[in-house]
Amino acid sequence: MVVPPDVHPFEESTMEVHFGEDFKIPCIVSGNPVPVVWWEKHTKDGKRIRISPLDEKAKNVLNMKISSKEDYGRYTCLAKNALGNDSLDLIIGTSW
Repeated sequence: MVVPPDVHPFEESTMEVHFGEDFKIPCIVSGNPVPVVWWEKHTKDGKRIRISPLDEKAKNVLNMKISSKEDYGRYTCLAKNALGNDSLDLIIGTSW
């Protein structure tokens, strides 16, 4: 059976991460054929930058360290297969 991609909701739509912390967020996706999954970061000027995974085998995991103020903001997990695409946003913030 063929099924379009479905990005499953995150436990929280906003995640608090402190400066200097590492974090990992898996993007759980279903679909058949198996969807291609990637992450993008939204910039302040409205652009979206594709984020390269640290581990090529875990492309669905956002794995990074907050090393500058620009690391905070909106990230999107995207999934695509022959039947369509789906996406879900996640906000990375902090309480200074």
